Amino acid sequence: MRELSALETRVLGVLVEKERTVPDAYPLSLNALVGGCNQKTSRNPIMNATEVQVLEALESLKRLSMVIESSGGRVMRYAQNVKRVLQVPTESVALLAMLMLRGAQTAAELRSNCERICRFSDVSAAEAFLEELAARSSGALVLELPRQPGSRETRWVHCLCGAPVSATIGTLPRPGLQVDLPEVVAEVSALLSSYEQALLCGDAEESVRLVWQSPKVLLYQPGEAADVPAAAQSAVLRRQVTTFGRDFASTSIEIRSGNQWCVRRESHAWVRLKEGWRIVAVHASEMPPHQDSRLEGSPPDVLQPDGLSQD
Repeated sequence: MRELSALETRVLGVLVEKERTVPDAYPLSLNALVGGCNQKTSRNPIMNATEVQVLEALESLKRLSMVIESSGGRVMRYAQNVKRVLQVPTESVALLAMLMLRGAQTAAELRSNCERICRFSDVSAAEAFLEELAARSSGALVLELPRQPGSRETRWVHCLCGAPVSATIGTLPRPGLQVDLPEVVAEVSALLSSYEQALLCGDAEESVRLVWQSPKVLLYQPGEAADVPAAAQSAVLRRQVTTFGRDFASTSIEIRSGNQWCVRRESHAWVRLKEGWRIVAVHASEMPPHQDSRLEGSPPDVLQPDGLSQD
């Protein structure tokens, strides 16, 4: 099975959770699923996914047989099929769901957070299922992270989005920042998707909301390039997210805009402030079509705001 996106895992986590916590409303409608994905409590990171993005994630998951669509009254409803596809017990599905919804956690935290959907007799029972998921011959579904300085317990993450880079970096016998902690990457990626969506839709208010409101913010714009691209003629070509520790990140994107497929490039510096993650520096430039051979002929493959390539 291919690696999933952060939004796809959020969708699966919500479906698993709501199946047990609100059985009368399950399978979920698209509207209920969007609400669960963007829930402000019991979620890490907080997301701001649109109906279009969630629907695209559902379509991708349906092709993997991880989501089943059914007709319920006047609206379509969706159910998860994680247990059958991954061939894991119910207890393991519950643990994976909590990791998809809340990010890295200790075994004790997972046992407590799983209480509403699956009860474990003690922490050792939860650890046994985690170790089983990590030792699967067909590929690990969870990974135990190196113990952080000052911590008594190790934390676990799921591997459905790929093995976290920090698992390797964290084992290096030298001090320093951990690069690309999975939960931090997920937080920044979700916000970057919101920023991209704002650019593509011409939502200046949303893009400005993500910028630190301070005279110290550096905004380097290439004159007319500061204008937001037209949604019907724009698409995200490329993105990169790198995080350093838990409070700093750098991102870069390329956006195609205009009838001539002009490419707008932006790089951003993000810092976690008391009000949340904010962009503290932006550098933007535009490249005419003749300077990029990728823009000649037919349009190139593009990325949608949730990071999925078009089929």
